Amino acid sequence: MAAVDGTDPAAVQADLAQLRARLLGGRGPGASSSEIERSTRARAQLAGRPTAQHLEAVARQAALARGDRAAIALDIAATRDELAAGVAALRDLIRRRWATARRIVGWGVLAAAVVAVLRRR
Repeated sequence: MAAVDGTDPAAVQADLAQLRARLLGGRGPGASSSEIERSTRARAQLAGRPTAQHLEAVARQAALARGDRAAIALDIAATRDELAAGVAALRDLIRRRWATARRIVGWGVLAAAVVAVLRRR
């Protein structure tokens, strides 16, 4: 049975299935290495980040845009973990700097005391 314009509905459905498969078989998670290499032109970095990290971020953004609840929960957990790691690194940096500052101030106080004792003599 042909459509009014003379096209075969089965051929149209086959074309749509092929287009859908090409669209859904893109560059996201599970893409073949040849597809990733073709889309990234074998670059080590994209947008200033390692290629794999950038592609994962794009896939995560697409999942969030779709409203995928599981992807949103994973994104929140990953963001929370990144934030906790950043806070821990900052806390360690502040503690090291504070310890260094206390030592410098301690040496300054000791030097002032020595000078005061030597002036009294």
